[in-house]
Amino acid sequence: MAEQIAAAGAAAAACGPAVLAPVFGLIGQEFLGAVTGTHLAHTDAVVRLAGTVASIGSAAAASAVSYALTDAGTGATLAASAADTTVASAAGVAQDAR
Repeated sequence: MAEQIAAAGAAAAACGPAVLAPVFGLIGQEFLGAVTGTHLAHTDAVVRLAGTVASIGSAAAASAVSYALTDAGTGATLAASAADTTVASAAGVAQDAR
């Protein structure tokens, strides 16, 4: 998703207000100046948003790996504990049978 946002920001930057200069001419220079400032702020915000989304994606991927490792470790511990309990129960049954 971050790549899509970055691509949208690049497309917005490429279609800046400068293409409107011939349409507005000398009369619209003040307007184009204001639009240019707003446009630059917008493209900067889109770039920052893309960076934020990318960092969120990286953090989510790292968390998923951590959760998977923890889950696997807990599963292994529980399996080992269950095996020990089964062996101990079997030994107890064998002693009771004597």
